[in-house]
Amino acid sequence: MGNQPSAPIGDAPTVAPAQRLVEGVEALWGAVPATGPPGCRATAGDIVQIAGEPTLVVCGGNGLEDEFDDVWSFSSGPWRRHDPDGRKPKPRGGHTAVATPEGVVVFGGISHEKGGYLADVALLSPDQTAWLPVCATGELPCARDKHSAVFIPSTNQMLVFGGFGVKPPEEEDEDEDEGEDGKDGEDGEERGDGDEVEDVSEGEGEGEGDGEGEEHPAKGPSVDMTWFSDTYALEVSSMRWTKLALGKGKPAPVARAAHGACLLDSSTGAALLVFGGRGSEGRLNDTWVLDGVDGVAAVGGAAVGGRGSAAGGGAAAGEETNSPPSLSEGVRSGSSVIKWVQPVMVGQPPSARSFHACVSLGRKGRNGAALAAIYGGLDADANHLNDLHLLQAAEDAWSWVRVKQAGALPSPRGCFVLSLAPSDELVLFGGSSDWSSSGATTYHHDTYVLRLQEVFTALSAPLSAPLVASATAAPAQPKPRADAAAPTAAVPLRRSSSGR
Repeated sequence: MGNQPSAPIGDAPTVAPAQRLVEGVEALWGAVPATGPPGCRATAGDIVQIAGEPTLVVCGGNGLEDEFDDVWSFSSGPWRRHDPDGRKPKPRGGHTAVATPEGVVVFGGISHEKGGYLADVALLSPDQTAWLPVCATGELPCARDKHSAVFIPSTNQMLVFGGFGVKPPEEEDEDEDEGEDGKDGEDGEERGDGDEVEDVSEGEGEGEGDGEGEEHPAKGPSVDMTWFSDTYALEVSSMRWTKLALGKGKPAPVARAAHGACLLDSSTGAALLVFGGRGSEGRLNDTWVLDGVDGVAAVGGAAVGGRGSAAGGGAAAGEETNSPPSLSEGVRSGSSVIKWVQPVMVGQPPSARSFHACVSLGRKGRNGAALAAIYGGLDADANHLNDLHLLQAAEDAWSWVRVKQAGALPSPRGCFVLSLAPSDELVLFGGSSDWSSSGATTYHHDTYVLRLQEVFTALSAPLSAPLVASATAAPAQPKPRADAAAPTAAVPLRRSSSGR
């Protein structure tokens, strides 16, 4: 299905070797008894260093009735609300907030009370005491929400991909087949055919919707809506935007929003990883990599080019592949040309989903392979998830690994913040769940820590056994283990013992 090779008819799907390595270990969740948290919300944030201490910073977001413009931080003890000097950005949801050496960069989103879809850039100082003046120049991206934003340290750039918003005027006269991404009513984010624009809530705050949420009238004449597939780079020091010219007709992901993205930082270079999301045909579970983002091809021998796929792109939910990785000499040649490639995987991919998290875990895989985590979100049946999958981008094979979880698990949800602390722990805050056709939604303001050290240790073990066939179905959603001891979380964002 899609571009990802699947097992030939009659063959049993293949278990990724890395899957066997983690069968006997569990990732352990613990609820953090933090006092004074922000109000319940779907939000955006990242982990920064303040006076040498890793600190989770959360900016804005949206709740059941409100949109926020506040700033909060958490390291140890109670949550702290900040009151930065300067001109603060508009209240918003569906935005991104990314840590950089210059501070936290906030981009885009939607503000129903103050301007609709947004394309502004705001910069919060590294110590959270001020909103710094920003004058963005260059090839500016159009307004959007539910996009992704990832910082590339080697180039001091923030990459923005995809999202949903008002179709730019220059695109309205393009080929009809390419310009009607948002017209299908059952997919929610509809084209504006009247005097108002619908941004239909799916229980994810500024969600995509199934065509049954509340309507948000737009000011002004009728406009067309669309999903985006463009990529922009913001040079953070100069605040100059550049639209990446990736070549029309070249392999690329289909337009999408509410996807997950992170930086895969391997020993050979950096690449932008994109997984899932939602496009005009529904939710997706395809995997794409934008290679060469730091001027060096980094993907390695397991990547091959593919073409954009439709609903559920890649393997279907619960489907596995036993096709071996293919060598792409063009990618391995060290070319500085930035291009999309679609890795060939072994193992069972996560199910199609949107509003999930995609987080880089560093070089914690076998032989220092890059790892990324996919967690939670909303599946193709509009059910919220709290499952955990790891992608291991080894030189000889890219593989999906489903990880068992124990302890005090977060409830299934989407639109949460999930960031990696230097202590190799994932920190989760907030989110939303329990969407219904009536628009009822539950918003959260709880905080959790996930310990992955045992999983990392297991994945780094040598592989001795050959691949084995398995027709085992995907495991059920994780359940809390009653006898599991939750990790102590008095200082959840502690520094690693290595001083990293």
